[in-house]
Amino acid sequence: MIEIREVDLRQADVIVRIISESFRKQAEILNITKDQYPSYVAFETLEALAKKYQTNKEHLVLAYKKDIPIGTVRYNASNNDPTKGYINRLAVIPTYRGNNFGSLLMTYAEAQLKKAGVNTVEISIVSQFEKLKKYYIGLGYKSIGDKTFASLPFSVHFLEKKI
Repeated sequence: MIEIREVDLRQADVIVRIISESFRKQAEILNITKDQYPSYVAFETLEALAKKYQTNKEHLVLAYKKDIPIGTVRYNASNNDPTKGYINRLAVIPTYRGNNFGSLLMTYAEAQLKKAGVNTVEISIVSQFEKLKKYYIGLGYKSIGDKTFASLPFSVHFLEKKI
């Protein structure tokens, strides 16, 4: 069993550590480094987290198993459309994967967004990660398309879910 807690920037170092550990393998698969693509999720910094927290009014969430932080997720309503929300940075430490903890974090974030009046949630992933795409489709998300960004060497796939 896990405990899910809303946290603030005082736990930013824990969040950044979990994200770094969780996304390290993806960076290796993509063959990218922090020097090349500092905006990639695996290389998130305390400063970048704080900026998104403040600018996007993100909610920071940690999952604990026996008081050990094992996962994180962030969510926020759109600044322009309060019926649209975003879930970002879902990360579970690799040794804890396969226990439904990611799904529990997603369900928590979706429920909080729904309480806030959001009815559509958008997420994004690296387009080439088909297994991850199937995971989110299994959670009820539908593919809405790909987009490229000059700051990244791959396309980003967007998915959406009505809640």
